[in-house]
Amino acid sequence: MGNWTYTSNFNLLPNIDVRSVFCDGILKRYDLYPCEGYVLWLPSGDNYEYDDEGNLILDENGNPILINHYYMRGGATVQLNYDFTTNPEGYQAVLYEEGMIVYGGTTPPTETE
Repeated sequence: MGNWTYTSNFNLLPNIDVRSVFCDGILKRYDLYPCEGYVLWLPSGDNYEYDDEGNLILDENGNPILINHYYMRGGATVQLNYDFTTNPEGYQAVLYEEGMIVYGGTTPPTETE
């Protein structure tokens, strides 16, 4: 099954714990968890308004009408070649506010899990 270990890096994305995940000492992936008091925003999961034909409905400025952002507690995974400098998926930590719609996610595993 392998010996899984984790190391945290808080310097790659603001208020996000980028955890390096190792199996038997070999780096396998990165898991993203928001810091305490934050949620993780995954822009690719945002919900927009569509018409009956499946076309995006646009506002008067030509922008898609947002229904809600996709916030989660964490556990997003990125591959080893993910570019944290450009952050192409747009991951962000957003300060949690009462009443926010927050979808699933997990808390970070501990060294013993």
